[in-house]
Amino acid sequence: MDRVEPDVRTQAVQGTRARVTGPQHPADTIVATSSPAGRSPRAIIRLSGPEAVGIASAVFTSDRPLGLLPSYSSAAGFVVLPRQHIRCPATAYVMPAPRSYTREDVVELHTFGAPPLLGAIADALMAEGARPAEPGEFTRRAFLNGRIDLTQAEAVQAVIRARSETELRVAQLQLGGSFTQAIEVLRRDIVHLLAEVEASIDFVDQDIELVEPAAVAARVEQIRSEIGSLAGAEPAVPPKEGVVTAIFGPPNAGKSSLLNALIGAERAIVTRVPGTTRDTIEHVVEMDGIAFRLVDTAGVRRAAHVVEEQAISRADAAAKSADLALLVVDGARPLGDDTRKLWERLTSRRSAAVVTVINKSDLPARLSASDEGQLAQRCPIVRVSALLGDGLDDLRAAMLSAVRSDAIDRSTHPFWPGARHRAALRSASDALGRAGDALAGRLGLEFAAADLHDALTALGDVVGATTAADILDTIFSRFCIGK
Repeated sequence: MDRVEPDVRTQAVQGTRARVTGPQHPADTIVATSSPAGRSPRAIIRLSGPEAVGIASAVFTSDRPLGLLPSYSSAAGFVVLPRQHIRCPATAYVMPAPRSYTREDVVELHTFGAPPLLGAIADALMAEGARPAEPGEFTRRAFLNGRIDLTQAEAVQAVIRARSETELRVAQLQLGGSFTQAIEVLRRDIVHLLAEVEASIDFVDQDIELVEPAAVAARVEQIRSEIGSLAGAEPAVPPKEGVVTAIFGPPNAGKSSLLNALIGAERAIVTRVPGTTRDTIEHVVEMDGIAFRLVDTAGVRRAAHVVEEQAISRADAAAKSADLALLVVDGARPLGDDTRKLWERLTSRRSAAVVTVINKSDLPARLSASDEGQLAQRCPIVRVSALLGDGLDDLRAAMLSAVRSDAIDRSTHPFWPGARHRAALRSASDALGRAGDALAGRLGLEFAAADLHDALTALGDVVGATTAADILDTIFSRFCIGK
């Protein structure tokens, strides 16, 4: 068994090691502006590659030569471009390999954020031998050189695109390796199991059974269950694209007025004519670090014509697919049968949260105590005046409470498996299912070992140990240039 296990472990990590020591390492030096486009007080031009220090030294002058600077130090000086008659103050930061983001020599030039100046500096650096970086190429080099794995590389993009404190916090957890750790535990379990199975295969001709197929099958099923839980995980925080919040209810209840009040702008048309809203209107707002995608929908009633029928159909679809539904009720009218049916449908068939919003609290109340008591049986109730802004803080608190409670009830995973991750996890689960079938049917340990190898490869795809080049191209092409 000692003879077999090292071989299996080597195969399991071979892809990752090849990225660190293999010939695919880039041999050129890349350059890009790493700060956002447009004018700014300061901007960053970044170089990475074996000639980064030499190329930067050709345009940057200082009392302290860049090649003599210690790691992670800086030098104040000037960017000098004689042909353009440019001499501007700048600071150079030097990060030699391998203790840099890309594990290559990295130099950053920090100077004024004038686009013409940045373009001239980049042109001068390219004239000295650097080439323009492709989108995401700095992060791709960090991945290829073993600084980060693929889930962490994807987390870099999530950090850049985060629209709320919550999204940023979860992206940072994934960047720190939370998802990777969960995958590596599963890979390690399969490696140990595979080592035992392959050891038994070596001694099969000697009638020595080192593992019991039924016991191996039970362990395979346990690992498969853990993978299934991971693949189906929902985060203990709202989704990255924002909490989809449908503003739903009968006509003229004040849904569009409520949307405008929550976002603080006249986003939706508001009139006294029932049925003004004919299509869904979306707007994103942030509340306490959580992004809410508010979706204003058409009033739901018996359709008078084909256009209204389509609008109502879209409203119903939006409410069914939303993470949170705000059922808006006109508090200045008695509760009608149509509204009662809407409430029944939302609260009895939905898996997500519902908050009932009794609008028009500035007018005399016509909603009976019994009707209000019925509405309060299944979901929280908030009284507001969308016209005056009364009760909006209470509504925001109810929305936050509903979303956080719903998320915590679903899961406690501190990361978001994406579509690519879920597909790879499903492949791993399918392979383990085949391994279990082979063991149960006594097809032979060789079949089970082949399926375990397939599962290991699929999990390797998640962290990038065995990911195809075209998939990497797709992932990193979504990055900004300079990242």
